[in-house]
Amino acid sequence: MRVTGTPSAVSRGAIPKMARNSEREYEHITPSEALELYLEEKGQECSPATIRSHRSRLSHFIDWFQQETDYTHVHELGGLDIRRFRSWRFTDHSNDTIATQLDTLRVFCKFLRNIDAIEPTLPEKVESPNRGGQRSNEITAERAKNILTHLDRYQYASLQHTLTHLLWWSMCRVGAVHSIDLDDLDLEDGYITLEHRPETGTSLKNQGESERTISINRETCQILRDYIDQTRPEVTDDYDREPLLASKYGRYHRNTLRNHVYAVTRPCLVRNCPHEEDPETCEAAQTNNDACKCDSSESTHAIRRGSISWHLREETGKQTVSDRADVSPSVIDEHYSTLSDTEKADVRREQLPDSL
Repeated sequence: MRVTGTPSAVSRGAIPKMARNSEREYEHITPSEALELYLEEKGQECSPATIRSHRSRLSHFIDWFQQETDYTHVHELGGLDIRRFRSWRFTDHSNDTIATQLDTLRVFCKFLRNIDAIEPTLPEKVESPNRGGQRSNEITAERAKNILTHLDRYQYASLQHTLTHLLWWSMCRVGAVHSIDLDDLDLEDGYITLEHRPETGTSLKNQGESERTISINRETCQILRDYIDQTRPEVTDDYDREPLLASKYGRYHRNTLRNHVYAVTRPCLVRNCPHEEDPETCEAAQTNNDACKCDSSESTHAIRRGSISWHLREETGKQTVSDRADVSPSVIDEHYSTLSDTEKADVRREQLPDSL
């Protein structure tokens, strides 16, 4: 949902009541109210075009806050949330684009700090990448194979195994995997139907345009069968739907699924720690929620990006990848640019006829 209009409390110039968090008092402000206060102040010194740019950039953060968190007010945000927003917002963007967006978010957070609306150190946790060049964080095919082999051997048909396998082989976003119900599976013929159902708690990135049916191979079908038979509890969610990925309490939250991916991408899962940490004492190795603190753990987007790049290297057609991954051909071109010149030539050669 985009931010439109001006909240009544802001239009009256009112500052909401104070909230107490960790023995410190903060202004009790929603993200939409905070945005309007920020733009009102910026409007005194910036051009209308600049205000429009700031509103557009920050609207993504407002959307994430409202769709992906259980928070109500901005004082509830912490440093880990900034990383989660970054993983949610940016997939295949250049460092210049990411830096521009995060620079604006950091200025916004400084404004919130100055009006006592957030924890004082939060702006320092909004770190922008170096400008220039393309993001390179992706799971390589070799690393994905090592992770999946380990999970297949030691955690077969577990949540982490099923989730990681689905993310890699489907090329789907975590939101799409999160949305799958048992009724969406056709394990006899090998299909998964993805539907946008925001009225019952699940949504797809591009809404109705993201709805599609994808094929799955026999191995995936078998893992899903075994997960359902051996691991998944017989539960429904708050809307009486039967989620595929579920705990005894119902459908997993997207952030929980993200944390599981951070956990399985810690290098110490399959080999020695490259940071010379002891897994017994390393903070990032204690719980799934802490796994993102590992410098070498990766997000769900890294799996998706790696899978797309690998499929292109394996000469999967661009349109096939586009349809399956729900990503535009122009973004596919950005992924495609990660291939070497020789790899690009090999892909093109396979798509050319040999003779008349």
